[in-house]
Amino acid sequence: MKEKVKEFDKYVPKVHFELIPIKNLVSNQKYQRGLSTFHIQRTAANFDVRQVNLVKVSRRNGVNYVINGQHTVEVIAAVSGSRNTPVWCMIYDDLDYTQEANVFANQQKYVKPLKPYEVFMANVEADNDEQIVILNMVEFYNLRITPQKALGGICAISTLEHIYRNHGVRVLDRVLRLCVGTWEGETDFLSANILRGITRLVVAFGDDLQDDRFKEKVGSHPVRIISRAAKERNAGTRGYAEAMLDIYNTRLNPRLNS
Repeated sequence: MKEKVKEFDKYVPKVHFELIPIKNLVSNQKYQRGLSTFHIQRTAANFDVRQVNLVKVSRRNGVNYVINGQHTVEVIAAVSGSRNTPVWCMIYDDLDYTQEANVFANQQKYVKPLKPYEVFMANVEADNDEQIVILNMVEFYNLRITPQKALGGICAISTLEHIYRNHGVRVLDRVLRLCVGTWEGETDFLSANILRGITRLVVAFGDDLQDDRFKEKVGSHPVRIISRAAKERNAGTRGYAEAMLDIYNTRLNPRLNS
C-alpha cells in the first residue's frame, strides 16, 4: 500500500490543513497584487460561507505568508468584524520566496474560466430567481439563451442580466418585445448593442416612446444599416440609441429629444 502511495507522490501536493486566525496571516509580499476595496465590499455584501475557498499559505521561518486568498481573508474579516476569525488554510512548509512568487504568478495560467453561458445555466440549475425570470422571459418570446450567435438565440447574457438588475423586469420585457416585433428573423437583432441601445431609449422616454411607431419606423431599416449609422455617431450603446432615435423621429412633430 505504501508503495502505491509513493507511486502517486508527484501528483499530490505536500500540504496539510489548518484553521489559522486571520491576524496570524501575512500578505505583504511584493508579488502580491493590491487589495481591491470594491471587490471586498461587493463580496462581503453577498457573502455565502459555502463559497469560501481554501487560503493557500507558505509557512516560511514560522510566518504564514498568503500565496493565494488575500481577498478571501479580508472578506471574512469584514463580514465577521474580527481578525481573530479563523480560516481554513492549505499550508506548504517547503517553499522559498521565489517558489511562492512562481506559484502565485502561474496558479491561474491553465485554469479555464467559466463562460457567461455556463455561469447562467448553472444558476438556472441552482434555481436562482434572477436567471429563472430572465430565462422564462426569453422563452416567452420563443427565443433561446445560447453560448454563441444563433438565429433566435441571445448570447449577450451579461447584457440581459445588466438590464434586469438595473432597470427591472418590465424594462427587460419591453426591450425584448420591441426587438422581436421590429426585426424578428434578422441576424444580430439580439446583439448587446441593440439590446442596450433600446434600453437607453425605453428608460429615457418611457411611455413617450410609442412601441408601434418604433416597430414601423425603426423596423424599416435592417440592423446592419443601423449598426453602420451607429458607428458614424458615437461608440457603443450611445451610437445605437442615437441612430434608432433619429429614424424614429422621422416626420415626427414634436420630436423626442435625446
